Amino acid sequence: MFLMEADFLTSDNHTVLSHDFGLSIPPTLEKFKKYRFRGYLTRLSFEDLAIFMEKHNDLYIITDTKFDDKEHIQIQFDEMTEILSRHKNVNYRFIIEIYKENMYSFLKDKKYPFKYFMFTLYKRWLNRNYTDLENIFSFCAENKIKGIIMYSFLFNSRIYQLSKKYSIPIYVHTENNIIRIAELLKYVRGVFTDEVDKTTLDAYFSTSTKLR
Repeated sequence: MFLMEADFLTSDNHTVLSHDFGLSIPPTLEKFKKYRFRGYLTRLSFEDLAIFMEKHNDLYIITDTKFDDKEHIQIQFDEMTEILSRHKNVNYRFIIEIYKENMYSFLKDKKYPFKYFMFTLYKRWLNRNYTDLENIFSFCAENKIKGIIMYSFLFNSRIYQLSKKYSIPIYVHTENNIIRIAELLKYVRGVFTDEVDKTTLDAYFSTSTKLR
């Protein structure tokens, strides 16, 4: 199984795969698809992704749709739902990142066809208040949300104890130092990385075990 995060939205309200555009105004879908990433890589729309996932049934996507206002959420998820209606057995492999409790409630009320959700903290837990953080853990437990995503540098023993108390796994981002990744994986369920693949990580664990 391959698990990837993808970010999404063009100026003409189409869902695409892009972390950000580096522009004050995002391009249209036509302009986005016209240019190659790094000069040679094809840029994908959400429909391109759905087609790819039909051919690769071991690929799961964590969505980072960026917006937390109802207008943009509905634009994105209406289009995603409409596209996925044409591509069967794909929607269950999307894990939806939610940013705030009311986003989850909105998505559930609209009955979008997504089963799995994770709560990311980068927009929600800005006050760094641990009572508030426990409220988030409690919300996730109550709604059977599959995990909490947070910055790796914020993870600590106090958060680990909350994870155990509520049986909510932690996923951290973004970490590219293999030694740090190995240490984090003693306490968290997963680590988002730009550079370290499973083969490299397995080789590191194999070597480090032999050296003990």
